[in-house]
Amino acid sequence: MVNKSEKALKYLQIGGKYQTHCQALATGLSYEKGMGLSQDYVLAYQHYRQAAERHPYTAQASNYIIALYENQKITMDSLDYKVWKTIASSKPLRLTIPAENTKQQQQENISIFLYEAYPEGVQPPTWEAQRLQEEKGFVIPEDVSQSLFKLYELANKNKVSYIELTKYALEIAKE
Repeated sequence: MVNKSEKALKYLQIGGKYQTHCQALATGLSYEKGMGLSQDYVLAYQHYRQAAERHPYTAQASNYIIALYENQKITMDSLDYKVWKTIASSKPLRLTIPAENTKQQQQENISIFLYEAYPEGVQPPTWEAQRLQEEKGFVIPEDVSQSLFKLYELANKNKVSYIELTKYALEIAKE
């Protein structure tokens, strides 16, 4: 006989990549703790990483990833650890930018969140662009995306704060 919590967790597991980020966080926790699912730290990490892609779950999921590593449940290189630690401890920058609403065929101002660091293979504003497209049908203009990524590369190259460099660039652009 399957109890209700095991059945609910199974549905979360079946949801795979289509589950919400809140569900991904819950599924990761279920795998980590072995609650209704077999205990699997690698799958927990994968679900936490999926949850981390969406504000407001980013910091919480990052903290869970850090705890898995610090408790020697998963392995990662020191650079990945540093990135997740930075994401968890730094406050995101909220920007208002113009975006195309593909559902209503009009341009609107929307808010996006930028983080001080991103995992390898992820460039800003990828997480936000995916979230806005999936949830609301918004598309961030390519020139805005490219500018934010160039600022990220420049900040990393010069070992300065991405958030502070972005704020500075916005101030200069206003003048």
